[in-house]
Amino acid sequence: AYEITTRLVGSERCIRDRDTIDGIKAKDWAAYVGRSPMYYLMQFFRMSITNRKAAVCLSAFLFGPAYLFYRKMWKQGVLFALLDFIVTLPSLLYLMAVSGAEWMVGMPFLRLIPTAMQVCYVLNFIQMVIRGLFAVYWYKKESERRIHRVYDRCPEGPQRSDALAATGGTSWAAVFIYLGVYIAAGVLGSFLMGPDLN
Repeated sequence: AYEITTRLVGSERCIRDRDTIDGIKAKDWAAYVGRSPMYYLMQFFRMSITNRKAAVCLSAFLFGPAYLFYRKMWKQGVLFALLDFIVTLPSLLYLMAVSGAEWMVGMPFLRLIPTAMQVCYVLNFIQMVIRGLFAVYWYKKESERRIHRVYDRCPEGPQRSDALAATGGTSWAAVFIYLGVYIAAGVLGSFLMGPDLN
């Protein structure tokens, strides 16, 4: 058994393994979360009693899609990976243009690239902030959905705990796959550069 202590509205509250958060036992939340259960259970508990969706998550802010894939949030990971690509696209096009890429000569949108870069710098920061504030809430909702699916097919006991741990937890493999795709995209982009790499 474990115990988590947190302060809310000036009072001290302990979350024990038999307590529930939105109808799910704390021990089942912990079995699903795997690494760092105390941090997430405190955040989930606060969200449950205050109905607030925002919680600061520096890992999500700094590491973006890698964090989301690590926590097995596949849809959110893919979405923010695409957003990352979109907001960096003007900068990539700028590099290709200044390196003298032949295929960009005469492109009508070249004069718009500096403005697009400035806009995308702002958009990138906004999406980082959104990610950093709401990733824990998204994780809570995704976890709830998957935990209830395990509840439906597994009776309470060791089998349920094992199923929760297998369904949840973390995935370094997903992180490495994401980083591999990211690096491969960078290598592919280098072939589109012009000859003047200085």
